[in-house]
Formats: sequence, C-alpha cells, structure tokens
Amino acid sequence: MDKISALIPKVLAKRGLKDQAGASYAVYLAIDWLHALSVDIAENCIVTTIKDGVLTIECLNSVVMQELNQKSDELKSHLNSFDGISLSAISIIRSRNR
Repeated sequence: MDKISALIPKVLAKRGLKDQAGASYAVYLAIDWLHALSVDIAENCIVTTIKDGVLTIECLNSVVMQELNQKSDELKSHLNSFDGISLSAISIIRSRNR
C-alpha cells in the first residue's frame, strides 16, 4: 500500500492540478517567510501569482518594496529549496490598490 505522501502527487498530476498545487504551496511558503522576516513587511505585501517561474509580490508602499528587494534573493533560495518549486525570479512591484 502506498503512503498518502506518494499518492497525492500522482492524483494531482492525473487531474491536471500539479502545477496549480505547487504554485499555491509556493505562495503559502512565501507568505510564511515574509511573516518570519517581519510582520510589518508581511502586512504590507501581497503575494499574488506565480507565472512562468516568476513569483510576483505587490507592496503597498515603496519603503517595504525597497526592503523586500534587498531580501528577494534570500526568498528565492528559500523557496527553491523545496521539492516541486522552481522559481527563476521574483518580481516585486508597487501595488495600485493603495
């Protein structure tokens, strides 16, 4: 009998959901990393999408954006250390919502 940890990737791949599940997991990990870095930064950032290996993070103000730009390589390395996640870049943009 297979373990559940071995079955989940097979089921996701069969249903065509493996990429979406991986992207969702990467977004979750990025949000968790931001909170560990600084609650102030995390509250002013919105991790939005992963498309073509690029994680996009929107910042609500330019100060947070600048701070996060300095840490983006560290975040990318952290996320790429997990199986199934392969980011080529992190795009940090200024949010238009505020």
